[in-house]
Amino acid sequence: MIGRIYLLSFVSVIAVLIVSGCTSQATANVAAKEELYSQLPSPSIQEINMRAEPLGYDPDYITVKKGIPVKINIAASQDAGCTRSIVFPDFGINKVIPRGGSGVIEFTPTKEGTYQFRCSMNMARGTLVVTG
Repeated sequence: MIGRIYLLSFVSVIAVLIVSGCTSQATANVAAKEELYSQLPSPSIQEINMRAEPLGYDPDYITVKKGIPVKINIAASQDAGCTRSIVFPDFGINKVIPRGGSGVIEFTPTKEGTYQFRCSMNMARGTLVVTG
């Protein structure tokens, strides 16, 4: 009977040691990955490809980070009408894209918030969200 108690105690101690070793190894792995990710460079530019279509913009909802330059490559379809003229009023941007052509808008958002962009006639609209 005493032999069984010793064996059971021994097995319990071994199990605790194994579990704690696995847990500390998993914690070490997570810490190592977090350290690695923190050393990666942040993006130097946020690039978005957009299409100006006859009825609106694709995408019409964009999320970017504050303080990192934004580059929007816009391609206008041959059938695009007023959507060829895109306005970001809060950023002082008004760009006209040739029918069937392309253009680039570049700016750096400095404040978090939700901003609207639109065509020059205010018929087609979109949203730009700037996060921290």
